[in-house]
Amino acid sequence: MDAREKAFNIHRTVLFDRCLEELQMKGGMAEVAMNKAVDFINAVTHREEHKVREKFSFTLHREALIRYCRKIDLGSGYRLVCLLKNGHCVLLYAGSHDDCSRWLMRNRRMNCELKDVASSGTIARP
Repeated sequence: MDAREKAFNIHRTVLFDRCLEELQMKGGMAEVAMNKAVDFINAVTHREEHKVREKFSFTLHREALIRYCRKIDLGSGYRLVCLLKNGHCVLLYAGSHDDCSRWLMRNRRMNCELKDVASSGTIARP
């Protein structure tokens, strides 16, 4: 395995895990979105770029408020918010489109140093 095929280091926040639990409890399309989020995590973990490109689309709204932030469309109005940089994926939030937009606006001043995340597993907040 060369450097380009190296798997991402996944960092999950407590809030992100809580979001997935809430999606699962809601059932229906929310649970489908939760399963798709798990698929995304697995694809990123195993560096299956072809699967990520085929199965997931990255949106282009509001995530520019936070450096290295990406928002993934999980379908049926649900999104996943994460940071992607230098082999690290920090899973921040998952929920409805509106919930993710509100979360991004509330956290737009977030200062996340990914080098700090790698060693501590936590995110530096302003």
